[in-house]
Amino acid sequence: MPARLLSLLLAGFFAASAASSGAEATPAAGGKILTIAFMRPGPDPYYQDGQNGAVMAAPSLGAKVVTYFSNNSQSQELANVEDAISKQVDGILMYAVSLSAESADVAKANAAHVPIFLLYGYDKSLLPKVAGFEQVNLIEYGKEVGTWLAKHLAEGKVAIITGLLGRGDAEAYAEGFKNGLADNKQLTVVAQVPGDWNRQKAQHAAQDLITAHPDLKGLYVENEDMAIGAILALKRAGKLSQVKVVSCNGAPYGLEAIGNGEIQASNTCSPALEAVMGLRILTGVIGHTTESGHLYYSLTVFVTKDNIKDANPWVPDQTGIEKFLSLPLLKPVADSDLP
Repeated sequence: MPARLLSLLLAGFFAASAASSGAEATPAAGGKILTIAFMRPGPDPYYQDGQNGAVMAAPSLGAKVVTYFSNNSQSQELANVEDAISKQVDGILMYAVSLSAESADVAKANAAHVPIFLLYGYDKSLLPKVAGFEQVNLIEYGKEVGTWLAKHLAEGKVAIITGLLGRGDAEAYAEGFKNGLADNKQLTVVAQVPGDWNRQKAQHAAQDLITAHPDLKGLYVENEDMAIGAILALKRAGKLSQVKVVSCNGAPYGLEAIGNGEIQASNTCSPALEAVMGLRILTGVIGHTTESGHLYYSLTVFVTKDNIKDANPWVPDQTGIEKFLSLPLLKPVADSDLP
């Protein structure tokens, strides 16, 4: 197959595909239905559920969503931004592949005067150039998990399996976790290894960890998709009852694992709710009812076996979307409190 034809086919595969919730959009205040490009970096369920939430909420906000997939490629992500601009979208809502990638994305959007709102990847220097950022309070998000484990594990070795490094969130979760864990001086972090938000990679990482540290007592896995892989490795090694597993996110399979005791605790955050809030803010910026250039902290719920029902759902249904749309809009982080 000629190289140019192949590249065109690949571009078609990774570029935009119109997404519809099945409901008709009501025109925004200006009488126009807004077109918003939603960009997700990888195939992770978190990003997919966030995308689905935005698509379902869009009609109620006078918008329709066109979706893009970047395949964890910076060059593909920038090409997606360029394609969205060429299609004259009214705004871009995205999870960037990395911090370096988002700088180029923002520059491209700014040059075309297209508002861009970023889910995660907060960079203070970019605040004046974006519609806003939304993410969990990264350090505190991880710290709550570490603090919980420090109270519920008397002593021993602890390891960390991180997500994909480079955007800042995986690094900050680990930093916060270690800050919280420091409340118990009898606990020692013996290893920190990447799992790249990938279940299979996390399984291999956990296998290596338990081989290197057969007396491991605690394991922080930065999301539950990876945690499921780590749990499988612990089961196969006969170590699951020995190791307390803690995590983040609140995915359906994660909540199930908490319910059956395989994960002891998780700091949860609904990607559907996160994306709906981001879309609400972005459409407000476009409609000049919301000020641009702010950081917002996502809503989180710390969950154990005792309060699983309190977690906001990941997988959106119409009832959940209506609830998310009715919640008070997130308040921006005060300038004096910006990290």
